[in-house]
Amino acid sequence: MRQRLRFLWVLFGLSVASLVRAAVPAGDSLRVSLLTCGPGEEAYSVYGHTAIRVQDQRTGEDWVFNYGVFDFDRPHFIWRFVLGQTDYQLGVMPFEPFVTSYAHEGRSVEEDVLDLSAAEKERLYLLLLDNFRPQNRVYRYNFFTKNCTTQARDIIEQATGGQFVYPAEEPLTYRNVLHRYTARQPWLRFGQDLLVGAEADRQLDTRGQDFVPLLYQRDLKRAAIRQPDGSQRPAVSKTVRWAEQRAGGDAPTLLTPMAVLGSAFVLAVVVTLVQILLRRNWWWVDAPFLAVQGLAGCLVAFLFFFSEHPGVDSNWLLAVLNPLPLLYLPREMQRARRRARDLYHPVALAVIWGFTLLHPLTGQAVPTEALLFLNGVAALSVARILLAYLNNKHE
Repeated sequence: MRQRLRFLWVLFGLSVASLVRAAVPAGDSLRVSLLTCGPGEEAYSVYGHTAIRVQDQRTGEDWVFNYGVFDFDRPHFIWRFVLGQTDYQLGVMPFEPFVTSYAHEGRSVEEDVLDLSAAEKERLYLLLLDNFRPQNRVYRYNFFTKNCTTQARDIIEQATGGQFVYPAEEPLTYRNVLHRYTARQPWLRFGQDLLVGAEADRQLDTRGQDFVPLLYQRDLKRAAIRQPDGSQRPAVSKTVRWAEQRAGGDAPTLLTPMAVLGSAFVLAVVVTLVQILLRRNWWWVDAPFLAVQGLAGCLVAFLFFFSEHPGVDSNWLLAVLNPLPLLYLPREMQRARRRARDLYHPVALAVIWGFTLLHPLTGQAVPTEALLFLNGVAALSVARILLAYLNNKHE
């Protein structure tokens, strides 16, 4: 992927002068299409990709306008990505190497030819050229509302005066849409569910769902363009498949989040019961549970307070996943060894059980795996509370 992006950048630099300076062809010589690429194996490519193809059938020029260009080698890229401050930009490359690069990765490429008037095609090409200018080509990426697909959709709509009529689809949430494309990557799905909050659970109309390439293609194929006289014409005149999808999905794994965190819950409950029955103080069992809770809480809290990623600042899991367990861990270990009473565990128990019962009221879909793990932590708190009580009762 990186090699393809570097190649794109070389072509991007070589093509700037010719595109910006060239005379704009008449609209009746242009052929404009939406390109939809199938999912890849990298986490950022599992949703596919969108680009716009513009052909000048008179001169043979054939360009792909790609709003998904980013550079891994840019200084502080990872840090800016974590903060949600990733900048994407519009890049341009010839059609043939674009298709070849995706076909080489085993990803499909489909072309939907847009049924636009000559004036609309010319307007779209002018808008793309204007977006391509150095002062306009960079934009702040937002996965839900401003990405390679929404940018392409918006500029196509702008060229037609916003007269697209989309079919009514079943209302979905952002989270529903994400789940469609991460079914074979359970850890990616779980990580997204853990970090994205209530904003991801609001219902979306058809157009709102079209931040994902394959869904936008689905809706565009059935969309219509309303004309000034009130009549409608199909938005897509024909579809051409240039490459087949061959990239295999992730192989099924036994170590799914449910398997791992469900086992942790069972282990915590069993250890709790054994400790209470034997009145044995296995305080060292608490450490890994509290450490995992605290480390996950550090990530949730950091994104909640500092990141610009969509939805992370509405995450109600912050109530139970925050850095406090990690900060308190050293003192908790000292007191647990002595079976001393500790206010931390009654409070933690109340918070976890309260969140488990009341989280449906927040409107946020919380991963079952996370609730299982948290209630495993709660079970260990029950052991700490009862052992401290029994210890003090016999003193």
